[in-house]
Amino acid sequence: MPKNVIFFVHGVGRHQVGWSRIPGGPIWALEQASKQYSCFNRLALANLVDLVEIRYDDIFDQHLDQWAALAQSLKPVQGAGQFASRVTDLLANCNNDKNLFALYGGDVLLYYGFELIARRIRLRVNSVISKKITEALALAKDQPGPNPEFGIVGHSLGTTIVHDSLEQLATNAWLPKGDLSAEDIPLTAAEKNHIASLKGANSNPFAPGRFTWDSVFMISNTSRLLCQTPKNPYQSAIQPGGSVRYFVNVEHELDPISKVKHFRIPTTWNRARARQVDVAHIHEANVHGYAHYLKHPAVHRLIFRLLVPEFTATSNDEALGLAEAYPKYAGDFEVLNKRKALKKKLQAIADRYKNASVTKYREEFETYTKEIGAPG
Repeated sequence: MPKNVIFFVHGVGRHQVGWSRIPGGPIWALEQASKQYSCFNRLALANLVDLVEIRYDDIFDQHLDQWAALAQSLKPVQGAGQFASRVTDLLANCNNDKNLFALYGGDVLLYYGFELIARRIRLRVNSVISKKITEALALAKDQPGPNPEFGIVGHSLGTTIVHDSLEQLATNAWLPKGDLSAEDIPLTAAEKNHIASLKGANSNPFAPGRFTWDSVFMISNTSRLLCQTPKNPYQSAIQPGGSVRYFVNVEHELDPISKVKHFRIPTTWNRARARQVDVAHIHEANVHGYAHYLKHPAVHRLIFRLLVPEFTATSNDEALGLAEAYPKYAGDFEVLNKRKALKKKLQAIADRYKNASVTKYREEFETYTKEIGAPG
């Protein structure tokens, strides 16, 4: 039987090939979580569902390496003329250290401020997605059972990139205008060939009504602040009834990074298909961490329930029980004064940036990194 597919999209910071499977990565976190449930029968999660990481931060690196030559030609988006100087200033403050630049939120400036960079990011993400979906559906034709379902999990800046990429994929607006230059787009040969075939298609195979995502998971959602699409996340196709069957928005009560231009499930959305998941556990200082979110049963339960067929109703009940009993504090944060100190820092960051601009929001990443730790 064809396996369902889950894509994972990272946020700020540097992510090497295999980033999702190392300790702290989302696939690693879900593999660890799956060991709690007998339904998996000791099988690795990857045996039951196809897990696909998407990496795009190398595109940021490419532009940073060429920054001096490209600064005058990157064509900032309307109203973003200050971003070139902001990038230059941050690079100087980081002593041109690309890793530190990323940890301090420089990726936010590059994605939000520069049309060419943002377009390349979305093109990379959508080429990986569309190629994998096309291959999986073609393979399913020769196998018994239903077609595979597809889900995607984005984190932090990755939630914006998921929203923008899927919206452009659904509206056929993700291909660049003009010629598709092999020199201009950092993709593999297979990805370029696949894009070329889609570019010549008479109809968009990913349009609403032709293709539906089973589930979209937004973890520490930044899309309201940073989205680059004509329709904002409340109006776009990335909602139940559009291109999505289930939409899950996940937020930690102390995570300041998702509080700027706060996204919450609208009352007008189909509440049977749109879920708001709020968590409050503190098991490590970096409450914003991808794995810190996913380890909570209230979060991974829905991923397993919607996309892993072996996760039965009985397993779902198990997860509900685990979520109810899940310890709010663990490790160092079982100590009252330590968690009080952390909460005070996190609340102070959130209070300063509730109504921040994008450039101030970038500064939040730097503050978070210096006071709490790397936010990824």
